[in-house]
Amino acid sequence: MPRWVQPPSTQPSGPEREGWVTRIAKYVPGEIVATFVIVVGTIASIPGDTLMKQIMGMSFLGLFFAGTYLWVALKMPAGKIKTAHFVISPFAFLAWGYPIASGLLDNWFIGLVAAALQGVVLLMSIFFPIEESGAAQPAFA
Repeated sequence: MPRWVQPPSTQPSGPEREGWVTRIAKYVPGEIVATFVIVVGTIASIPGDTLMKQIMGMSFLGLFFAGTYLWVALKMPAGKIKTAHFVISPFAFLAWGYPIASGLLDNWFIGLVAAALQGVVLLMSIFFPIEESGAAQPAFA
């Protein structure tokens, strides 16, 4: 299975075909999220006041959000696949990173915002399949 989301026309038929659940997992930048978890865990283990940890948590969230764009730009081959990842992967990072940083963010974390981000990524992965013709079409299979 390729690391990146693939156009339906390039996929095998049958159960190996990429569905919307698979696309969600592929849009999440796992390498970025894994590194972010290490950073958040390290910051959480350092003694300090809540406000400083909140500022650091939000700063690293923003830094890694921007870094996701750079990562996609450097790692992805050009084309519609790259465009789709360029649009969706940073939001997928936020959908995972914001709840991961909740321990640092303390009262700056709002659970409904996290749920909304995750819902947006879910909808984007369903309604933004990559077609070689450039036309997006819902793909629930």
